[in-house]
Parts: sequence; structure tokens; C-alpha cells
Amino acid sequence: PLDNNLSERGLRSSVVGRKTWYGTHSKRGAITGSILFSIVESCKINNINPRSYFPWVVEQIHLGLEVLTPYEYSQLPDSG
Repeated sequence: PLDNNLSERGLRSSVVGRKTWYGTHSKRGAITGSILFSIVESCKINNINPRSYFPWVVEQIHLGLEVLTPYEYSQLPDSG
């Protein structure tokens, strides 16, 4: 594409969140926030509700099973 509007829209929620929460107060918090924002944006791109994806991930971890990326999760027959 001739512009990067899609990329800028993808970053907008994290920028608004950062302004709302006055940034992070530690290096670990900044890393954790960036990871979570990345996962949420990946869910949005793959038309997945992050509120259904995150509990599924936690359950998989507790059961010792493989955790899938948001794209792989979107390919599961019962992910919708």
C-alpha cells in the first residue's frame, strides 16, 4: 500500500493506553505491556476476541498443553 494507515491504527490503542496509564513504572512493566499489546493486536487482526483467547491460553498452560498463536487459534474449528 501507499500509506501505513493500517500500521498506525494498530499502534493507536497502545499509545492511548500509555497516555491513560501514565506510562509504565518499571522495565519489566514496559516489557509485559508491550507483549500484551502485541497479543491483543494480533487477536484483532485475526478476528479473535482477546477475552476468549487469554483464558484459553491460561488453561492450556495449566494443563501443560501447547499454546497456539492467535492465528493458529483462529484456525481451530471451535475458536469462533
